[in-house]
Amino acid sequence: MERQHWIDNLKIFAMFLVILGHLPIDSYYESYIYVFHVPLFFCASGFLYKKIPFKDELKKCFSRLLIPYFCFQLLMCVILYKDAETLWRNLFGILIAENYRTEYFASPCIPLWFVAALVIIRLFRSVTGKVGVALCFVLAIILSIIFRDGIEFVWSADSALLCLPFFYLGEILRRKGHYLHYKSWLYALVLVVLLGVNVWYCALSESKVDAARFSYGNSIILYYMYNLAMCFCMLGVFANYVKVRIPCFTTLNEGMILVLACHAVIGRVIMRLTPLHADIL
Repeated sequence: MERQHWIDNLKIFAMFLVILGHLPIDSYYESYIYVFHVPLFFCASGFLYKKIPFKDELKKCFSRLLIPYFCFQLLMCVILYKDAETLWRNLFGILIAENYRTEYFASPCIPLWFVAALVIIRLFRSVTGKVGVALCFVLAIILSIIFRDGIEFVWSADSALLCLPFFYLGEILRRKGHYLHYKSWLYALVLVVLLGVNVWYCALSESKVDAARFSYGNSIILYYMYNLAMCFCMLGVFANYVKVRIPCFTTLNEGMILVLACHAVIGRVIMRLTPLHADIL
């Protein structure tokens, strides 16, 4: 199958939003970005997913996700080393793989929580391979609604559950590719409307939306309604209007984990090269 360059462009766009959201920008803009950047990332991952036997999927996750995860986390342990207590907290944090710190554990490279969540999602999808993707999509939403009051699982399993429907949506859109090319102007129009609605969504949310912390705002139903529509339209717009091949984007996609692991440094470079400062935004 010929490589679809627009999906590379979409993943880079989502990665840019992740980096931008972690810069010291105004809290309003940060909240605006956080509403949809993680769902978009997982939807793109689902679009690229191809079902393979569980044993092969496990090997793939180990070589492409888990080995880089542990390598970068252990490297950060060395860089951030202060004392033995901090080292043990970091080592325990690597095994917990959560996006927060406690007195017992602390992930040395917090942004890599998404790797843990993605591993769980891919393995879960492989195990449920014989179940229809549409049915899994519905069940994922139902489970997230049932556990909407908050759950705390290790290895970012709670975030994986929240993001699972977006992964399934991406897979559905890959299988039903013609959906993305139906009246492309309509996707662009709805996307503009949704970007405007996000202003209202942020204003009504009593807490910041953050998939990494299983935080969805005031209503998980509104969260899914908004982000499923946003992902659908965003994929439609990129599939129709952002199809150009950008060689550096293809290269960056191959090193996605490295970029996100080092995004704090990348963010500082962006701050130096652009006027993205908190007092300006």
